[in-house]
Amino acid sequence: MSTTREELIAGLRAVADFYEANPTMPVPAYPDLCVHTRGDNDEAEVEQVRAAAEVLGVEMKVGAHVTADRAFGKVGVRVVHVPSPVMANHVAHMSYADNIKVEDGTR
Repeated sequence: MSTTREELIAGLRAVADFYEANPTMPVPAYPDLCVHTRGDNDEAEVEQVRAAAEVLGVEMKVGAHVTADRAFGKVGVRVVHVPSPVMANHVAHMSYADNIKVEDGTR
């Protein structure tokens, strides 16, 4: 289920109101809103990050992931695209997760 812009804004306001009304509620050390791109191909998703970087007024960063990050006070906003080859490598790596069992909980 996808979130609409209006639902996001209402939810953020509700969280702010909740924290304001509940001063004993612990706060996250590094609050971060992470937006993952959606699309059919890497080029279109990289374009989403490029456009977000422009709106955020920051440079797009290209590494293993393609990102645009900006801090609003202590709250971060990050738009990220995981390129198909990187995701495929991750999926392949995780396919072994059920095959490895640690007997005593140590490494």
